[in-house]
Amino acid sequence: MTKARELWFAILLGLAVYCLVVLAADHAYIGGSKCMMCHKLAKGGEVWQVWEGTAHAKAFESLSVEKGDTENPKCLKCHTTGYAAGGYVPGDTTMNLKGVQCEACHGAGADYKLTHSKAETREKAYAEQGLMKPDEKTCLGCHNEENPNQPAEPWNYEKMWAKIEHHLPTE
Repeated sequence: MTKARELWFAILLGLAVYCLVVLAADHAYIGGSKCMMCHKLAKGGEVWQVWEGTAHAKAFESLSVEKGDTENPKCLKCHTTGYAAGGYVPGDTTMNLKGVQCEACHGAGADYKLTHSKAETREKAYAEQGLMKPDEKTCLGCHNEENPNQPAEPWNYEKMWAKIEHHLPTE
């Protein structure tokens, strides 16, 4: 085989492997800091500022290091973003997915970030990229009887949503 053919073969093989990895992968997590780039702005609804003022933003910091909570899968599934689903990995210093960030409720956002500004509508972009509009069922994934810090009173979706309510502009 000539050097040119070997080079082309290597390029094609690399491209094939890359495509297989990308197409086979589920939607990837990117971290809230990537969402912040647009959603801190008025045209992005300033939802980042709302999130920063919530307990969700400080969920990881609320874990006890002394008790080992920061390594406990039972804690990490609700105090991090995407734990055991391709997101947060203990000790990973390459991406900060600590706390309940955007993708914890809306879904992994890498594909959405790449294409949402090109979609005809926000709803179409959401559907095409695997994102979701959170609802009470989404919240109950963590705010349930398995949560050792769940208050004695029944969890009230409307009351709790009022604490974190955020909307994107209608345009």
